[in-house]
Amino acid sequence: MPPTAAAPAPPPAAVPTTQTTLILGKIEQLEHKLADLAPRPGLKVTAPGTISLTFNVAQKTRLDAAFQRNISSAEELTTAVERILRIRLDDTEIHLPEMLLHRLQSRQTAAHPTFAAYMQDLIVQVLEQYVGLR
Repeated sequence: MPPTAAAPAPPPAAVPTTQTTLILGKIEQLEHKLADLAPRPGLKVTAPGTISLTFNVAQKTRLDAAFQRNISSAEELTTAVERILRIRLDDTEIHLPEMLLHRLQSRQTAAHPTFAAYMQDLIVQVLEQYVGLR
């Protein structure tokens, strides 16, 4: 009987080097930092400098109704929010604090079909009172 060849020895187990340990530690630190940046449900950091915000169908429908348009991108949402938080008179922009805007919206009546119409009438009324026309 011919001699049998010995089975090849298994490769040595990879021993983690100091460099590998450092890299794994850095990855773990980054994972923790990313988790800290997105603590709320629906908000996720997808890449450096980018945050992903997810809406369900009901929330998307509410956003579209609130802005009276289809919001289909982050840029459209950002523009719509910026637009709603300011008033423009000719070339002058007046930024409204969120609390003021909320209170104004709560005072809109059925006589005004839109918030824009309500604000237009309110601004004219207040300015007329200011200059003594009312």
